[in-house]
Amino acid sequence: GRSSHQCQSRWNESVKFRSKRKEPWTKDELRRLCLSARAFSNPLEAKKSNPLGVNWVTLSSFMLPGRSTLSCRDKWNEELNPKITRSEWSLEEDMKLVELVESLGEGNWSKIAAQMVNRTDMQVRVRWTALNPDFLPTAHLKKRGGGVLPMLLQRRKKERPALTVEDFDLFGKEIVIKDSDL
Repeated sequence: GRSSHQCQSRWNESVKFRSKRKEPWTKDELRRLCLSARAFSNPLEAKKSNPLGVNWVTLSSFMLPGRSTLSCRDKWNEELNPKITRSEWSLEEDMKLVELVESLGEGNWSKIAAQMVNRTDMQVRVRWTALNPDFLPTAHLKKRGGGVLPMLLQRRKKERPALTVEDFDLFGKEIVIKDSDL
């Protein structure tokens, strides 16, 4: 037997989402998405992250069956929204990005994008990563209370600290290493 939670997880991960399309968007779908985004817009619901105030759940279920809510929203925001700047970053934008990251902190991409002109949070994060090749996304670890960067997240082997006996806490037990173990 399986629990109800296990059955629900299995449904969500495999069976339920098989009907969602994973192929490239067709020209007809892109046209319908553009028209629907304007038709389903609600200026009263508008905000920086959703300037048109589009109800993406309604749009995806009625106008683009087979496409998920997130795929519709992301396609609009990343490629189709005419208000989003897709040109190269200027020096002024780069300097503003550095200032905002210093004041708001790495990982607060939505807050930073809200203060940038016509740039998305994804554009901001990608640009920051391009400007800082040694940047490691650790904000989620800090929020969870983790202070040490797991070795699997480090990009280069030379940056990985060597493991020592002190790195392992075996519930206060003393670790004795014999010469035969080496």
